Amino acid sequence: MKTETRDLIAKYCGYTSTGLGVVQYLPQIYLNFKNKSTTGVSFSSMIIKFIGFSFQFVNGYLANDPTFIIAYAFFMLLESMILFYQFAMYRKDKKYAYFGLFAMPGVPYVLSILYPQAIPYFPIVKPLVQIFSHIPQLQLCIKQQSVKGISLTGQKLNFLNGLFGLMSLSLSSKDDATSSFISYFFSVLSAGSILLLAWLFKKNEEPIKSEKKPKKPKNNSDKKEEIERKKNN
Repeated sequence: MKTETRDLIAKYCGYTSTGLGVVQYLPQIYLNFKNKSTTGVSFSSMIIKFIGFSFQFVNGYLANDPTFIIAYAFFMLLESMILFYQFAMYRKDKKYAYFGLFAMPGVPYVLSILYPQAIPYFPIVKPLVQIFSHIPQLQLCIKQQSVKGISLTGQKLNFLNGLFGLMSLSLSSKDDATSSFISYFFSVLSAGSILLLAWLFKKNEEPIKSEKKPKKPKNNSDKKEEIERKKNN
């Protein structure tokens, strides 16, 4: 296969990987909204991922990366913020929302101004934190003996994101892609491990109960008062 053809296929594999990566958290956001719960999702894992996306976004901006890479990191940050607000809303604790209120990308940006010599290390932050971000989620699933609350559709999208990314790197004639390889490889590994646990813990799955407090049932006196009000009206 000619180098031009390989690079063209690699390019479109890269676009596909980026597109899958952008939408991978949408099924999780929808599932949380549907269940009115964030049960099963590790908040620690989300924080670590958020840090990685912040550094990726700032690095892409400073390095004048292609627009689609910057857009990818931006949408990942946006979806992470929505997840933080869901944690705050469904767990009735505002502290979870603070991570969405404070602009995390401001930290690496200020760091780039104060310590410009640190900028060359920004690209390795995302793949490194991706390795560690999966550990809390894996521990939570093993502890609960269940993957309930985790969107398996989102995990499949993440798996395909990593797979197409690896295909893109294997076909591309470019050599400097170590950080991308680590990121894609661990996307496949992390998503694959959750899907494997889903198969192993299939018998343990139960419907998720909403974390919102149920409304108090009306007693007889309340019902009588309501009937009287309707009669008077």
